[in-house]
Amino acid sequence: GFCDCMLDTKTVISGSSAVFFFEGQPAWVPRDLDLYTTFEGFHVIIAYLVAFEGYKVVTKRARLIDDAIFLYTTLSGSVLFHRLERGDGMSIDICASRTDCPLYPIASFWSPLLMNYITPNSFCCAYPELLDSKLIFDISSPTQEWAQGAHDHRRSKYSNRGYTIESLPSDNPALDTHIRFFHDAHSLHITFGSPRNCYGDWCRV
Repeated sequence: GFCDCMLDTKTVISGSSAVFFFEGQPAWVPRDLDLYTTFEGFHVIIAYLVAFEGYKVVTKRARLIDDAIFLYTTLSGSVLFHRLERGDGMSIDICASRTDCPLYPIASFWSPLLMNYITPNSFCCAYPELLDSKLIFDISSPTQEWAQGAHDHRRSKYSNRGYTIESLPSDNPALDTHIRFFHDAHSLHITFGSPRNCYGDWCRV
């Protein structure tokens, strides 16, 4: 099924759906599902969703997925992105990482609070203290008009959901200034069932 396909392709759930999961079903509801995978798994997971889950590909382009910051695109080249939709109104955004680690773009999100992911047998929150306090530190710096407009929309979206958005401070204890990794001692990470495809240990935050 879908969970097996996620594991086979190293696909993770992130974005608003992951925040929703860690928040414990808050009053707001995510608008879509954001999936991050590898280049090798990109077309495999899409083929599965089209063949078995009733989705159709409606967008094919290299663009920024909703929570990724402009820095990721400019430094790493275009992000391979497809949007899929289904007749019941459900939509899925799928983004291929430029490395063999699907978590790479997640580590470039515009705020540390959003650096979370879910797999069929694990979940990880890189900055649990920020998530618990509903505090979003904005670490992005868009330099073009179109990027600024998209970024303003993201800030407004999370502000409307009850999050406090601030510029990045230099002395907040919730932000470790050392090199961070998913699954390190400062993150919240739980694995259950088979340890298959626990690939976050070496991916930098």
